[in-house]
Amino acid sequence: MEHQFDLSRFIKAHDIYYQTALREIENGHKSSHWMWYIFPIFAGLGRSSTNKEYSINSIEEAKAYLENNTLGNNMVEICNALLRQNTNNPSDIFDKPDDWKLKSCMTLFASISEEHSIFQQVLDKYFEGKKDGKTLSRIDKKQTADDNQASNFKRLKKNTLALSLPNEDCLLCLKMGDITKITDVDAIVNAANQSLLGGGGVDGAIHRAAGPELLQECRLLNGCKTGEAKISRGYNLPCQYVIHTVGPVWRGGNYGESQLLANCYRNSLQVAMDNHIRRIAFPSISTGVYGYPVDKAAEVALSTVNEYLKENPDSFDLIEWVLFGYKTYRVYCEAADKTINHN
Repeated sequence: MEHQFDLSRFIKAHDIYYQTALREIENGHKSSHWMWYIFPIFAGLGRSSTNKEYSINSIEEAKAYLENNTLGNNMVEICNALLRQNTNNPSDIFDKPDDWKLKSCMTLFASISEEHSIFQQVLDKYFEGKKDGKTLSRIDKKQTADDNQASNFKRLKKNTLALSLPNEDCLLCLKMGDITKITDVDAIVNAANQSLLGGGGVDGAIHRAAGPELLQECRLLNGCKTGEAKISRGYNLPCQYVIHTVGPVWRGGNYGESQLLANCYRNSLQVAMDNHIRRIAFPSISTGVYGYPVDKAAEVALSTVNEYLKENPDSFDLIEWVLFGYKTYRVYCEAADKTINHN
């Protein structure tokens, strides 16, 4: 993917300092001056001229940084070196304030990456999973500005975008958050596997939040084929029901993946209608371990639901996508501008 960002300053710095940084981390202590060059933080959080030159100036530049072969691969490698250390105390490796710089950098990249990214793993190991508050505040301000500029739709509140106006038949929303904790729907959709007996990602999170009774009921559902959907109670979840659907594994796009994914949304909505459910929340189906590209999945999801609502007017009051991570949320916002027709 081509980007408009000049990353040459970072690449030149890595050519000079990266091997030294990696060696010192592997030896267990930073002893020379390379922190700003290897672990950049968001603009406005540091005052030195070096920080200002080597800071990340936007969310999109941070994404471009990770997608650059040299910078992204080096960042993953040095994070792996941190994860291999025997200590969980960042002060054993970094003097102050370099320990905070590490936390700020990991917060930035974890916030634009998928759940359980290597950056979050570093935060888990050295900072008890906690992100840096100042960094999050800067990111939130930038996200707000980006959302207001990038989308033609109405922004209800931070990280929540309305795709249709509240006085229309059904409110469509995109929001960033944890689908197991939302309280404004009657049912959430689980991106399950064919066994319906729990797994990783959203599936595992839903089973953990619902409690063991969900697994007991799912054992009675006799599995689920790809593209189909089945319903269970929600148990300890805030919602009354869970609709389980099995998304397709991405195999390059030539094996009917888009139709199978569309079936997930159609069949989930049909199950909801059959059970008189009018408020439902979806995750981003198939874009985790199943590998479906997020941009392609978002277009299928939004266009399928939009068409279903045209075919079944006054069938729902609220349909929302609850998306984990800013990167996925932004891709869905961009897809909405292309897909949702308000005419």
